[in-house]
Amino acid sequence: MLSILIGLVMLMALAYLGWSIIWVAPLAAGVVALLSGLDVYETYTGPYMEGLVDFVKSWFPIFLLGAVFGKLMEKTGAARSVAKKVTQLIGEKRAILGVLIAAALLTYGGVSLFVVVFALYPIALELFR
Repeated sequence: MLSILIGLVMLMALAYLGWSIIWVAPLAAGVVALLSGLDVYETYTGPYMEGLVDFVKSWFPIFLLGAVFGKLMEKTGAARSVAKKVTQLIGEKRAILGVLIAAALLTYGGVSLFVVVFALYPIALELFR
């Protein structure tokens, strides 16, 4: 249990410092395996890779459609329109609050959270401009 906590703290600290989760997650998994006395190579090629493949396989359509939706919002000007309306409501100096409101509107409007992540990026770009 201690190795899991150490790996989690390491994951959060490195992510907070700006390291990419693509590098940090396998590194943290390796630390957990090493501290637990497991063979790191067997852990990576066995349970870790099986879990990663199952996750990607299950959620790939949502990620793909979310990325397409975000790009569509950017290209059609919908992100700019949402950003302008939010800016009119709260003012130009509150971009972070605007991102929060836009995320809440999308989420409470029924858009999947995974799709909101991709759709929020072009909106946030416009809000911070």
